Amino acid sequence: MRGGGTLTAPAFTLAEVLITLGIIGVVAALTMPSLIQHHREKQTVTSLKAAYSIFSQAFTMAVKDGVQPQDWGFSDIVASKDDEGNTHYENEENAASSKILFDTFVKHLQVAKICQPGDSSCLPTVNKGSFYSGILANGMSFNFIQRSGSCSSVSGTTPQLKNICADLTVDIDGPAKGRNAWGKDWFRFHVTKYGLIPKGTKEDTKWSFEKVCYTTNTATYNGDYGESCTAWVMYNENTDYLRCKDLSWDGKHKCR
Repeated sequence: MRGGGTLTAPAFTLAEVLITLGIIGVVAALTMPSLIQHHREKQTVTSLKAAYSIFSQAFTMAVKDGVQPQDWGFSDIVASKDDEGNTHYENEENAASSKILFDTFVKHLQVAKICQPGDSSCLPTVNKGSFYSGILANGMSFNFIQRSGSCSSVSGTTPQLKNICADLTVDIDGPAKGRNAWGKDWFRFHVTKYGLIPKGTKEDTKWSFEKVCYTTNTATYNGDYGESCTAWVMYNENTDYLRCKDLSWDGKHKCR
């Protein structure tokens, strides 16, 4: 500049700085919950698919040992009711069958901890009755509940769903993390004569997504709600059932 002067940019006033910071804070407050939710959802999908892969491989290896699931030696689940009509599964028959089923898979898994029947430290509240549970080396926890020793329990219309042997429950982030709730980090699979299938597929008429995933069905399904969200997460790759109640296999697959 003429006269030796220098050109300087106008400085922001304190008020302008505070307004800008306030706007940034508001935007962050509006967007962060959505980003966290999206990240958690993607993590859930990835972890659930990983669990399916791990246990499917273990099933394949167990069958390659030369014995089909219906010949593994476990019996049908045994239940009894008390005077108030509550169902109980604590008995020696269930414990013996649970051990057979559990051991069949465990020798093909990397297991960090095994919990005896009645010990819920591997799978809190889910591991009721006479069932063994465990924690994998990657932190996931799991248990098996036998249904039919002949693998003839029926839950739907496909060959797999007409030949169910047991249930597999997986806590995808382990007992010490997450929300410990069905459809959030607890998920369940059918163990069939032909392999694993996630609960709640379109063909799963007994444990359907519409009936046993939504939390509005607690009275009908006695606390099992959310148990049939597994197929939805694996195939649609979202947990939108936590946010809207009008989803279905034949209709909407996302809230929006």
